[in-house]
Amino acid sequence: MHVPLATARGRLGLLVLDRRAPRPFSREELEGTSQAAIQIAIALELHGLLGGEWVPLLEQHWRAIVHGVASARVTVVLSNVDFIDPDGEHLLQRMADAGVRFVVSGCMNGYLVDRLQANACATKGARP
Repeated sequence: MHVPLATARGRLGLLVLDRRAPRPFSREELEGTSQAAIQIAIALELHGLLGGEWVPLLEQHWRAIVHGVASARVTVVLSNVDFIDPDGEHLLQRMADAGVRFVVSGCMNGYLVDRLQANACATKGARP
């Protein structure tokens, strides 16, 4: 599902919700399968900037996904993000701490995600 959004400055962004769920399982396929074994992968693909009014919007979508599907594996695609403000960085840190995965391209976004993941691992007492 693609959700087009416009900022107050008229910059157009696109939040892509990519629910990669297979077809519904039959009763026979589910027999003997625990609920924890079934996972749904959801990708949030961001474009443009992650700042200002975009930050609470992303947080709202992320929390709704996690609340609705506790076993969902969330990935945030930052490959087409040009700018991330401090509030956006703080949200991404909370997401990293919660186990969200990131897909990036470019030096700056790559550096930021490496730092976020190192901080998340340090918080949990593990090595990146």
